[in-house]
Amino acid sequence: MATSTAPAATITDQPILPVPAPTLKQSLAAIAAPGIAAVKRTWIPFTLIQVCALGLVVAYFRAEPVRHFCDVLARWKSAGGYAFSAIAYGLAGGVVPDIVKFLVGTDRSLTRQRLFDVAFNFAIFVILGVVADRFMHGLAQIYGDNNRPLTVFAKMATDQFIFTPLFPIPFIALMYTWREHHFRPGPTIRSLGKAWYVSRVLPMHVPSWTYWIPMNALMYSLPANLAVVSGSAASAASATVVMAVAERKTARPHHAAIESPVEA
Repeated sequence: MATSTAPAATITDQPILPVPAPTLKQSLAAIAAPGIAAVKRTWIPFTLIQVCALGLVVAYFRAEPVRHFCDVLARWKSAGGYAFSAIAYGLAGGVVPDIVKFLVGTDRSLTRQRLFDVAFNFAIFVILGVVADRFMHGLAQIYGDNNRPLTVFAKMATDQFIFTPLFPIPFIALMYTWREHHFRPGPTIRSLGKAWYVSRVLPMHVPSWTYWIPMNALMYSLPANLAVVSGSAASAASATVVMAVAERKTARPHHAAIESPVEA
């Protein structure tokens, strides 16, 4: 009986098919996934807070006692200046979220690391508070300190689509990257770049825009000093979600992060 002398096929004989590059839709979906997951977990409290903020703005213009109370807060802000903004934002964004988590029982640990995290977040929001104060008053100087619809829209659009992508969100992501590298400037700087921005900064825009676009429209309906006060209060709600996305460690190294299919 004749036998075949042809060599058996080996794995190396099989053609190696190239792995297709991700499509633009796949890449955008992967980038947005952490932010979308955060929004899904928190859309109910976010919506309730936005509805309450809407009621407060309506009451400010319709109810004299509410207007008087808010004007008192605005005068405190005017007298306190940047120090008021720094402390208000620091407490709202850095301390209040942890107090809420402790009270509702989601995290009642009281460790050194917990205290460090609170202090770290407090410091981040102190800086953001001062910058936000200057920015909001700058918008009032550019567009006017009034609540005309076009003025409100211009302030909201400038805030969310120019200011926020350029400073607050990259700043938060940078601070968390710096902490992950044990506050060493060299490794932190080396980790920055396009892949870092795609994997660490872009995902934060989803919860930020979902929450802050409606809130900005309400905030900028108020006088500038009161907008700063309301902005600090609103930060307490968004800080937990935005920080959770910011401190998310990527599953892959930065160099293996999602590549844009539109790159040449």
